[in-house]
Amino acid sequence: MRRLDRANAAVAKGVRVLPVVGGSAPSEIVARLATTQPLTGLRFEHMVKHLHRLGPRATGELLVEIAHSTGQSSFIADRLQAYAALDPAVLRAVGGDRFPPSVLDVVR
Repeated sequence: MRRLDRANAAVAKGVRVLPVVGGSAPSEIVARLATTQPLTGLRFEHMVKHLHRLGPRATGELLVEIAHSTGQSSFIADRLQAYAALDPAVLRAVGGDRFPPSVLDVVR
């Protein structure tokens, strides 16, 4: 099934598709996703963690969609190369492999 057909099938099943922000760099799109409704705070973290659980294929598909819709494939390739140079053990040792703990307000 072609990618567009899969996207249309997802919409038909009621899966919410995020609008593409034309002309924005991927870093701007991620920043907007992190600060716009409904993907804010814990919801954004939940969605990222879910994507991670889906595995490398789903992550790759998302990156291809972003690259295609923004025309930023070289930017994404550069970022992938930079992230590939990171040592997972070092990242884990400094806590860079997980989101910081959530701060919850105490109601008294």
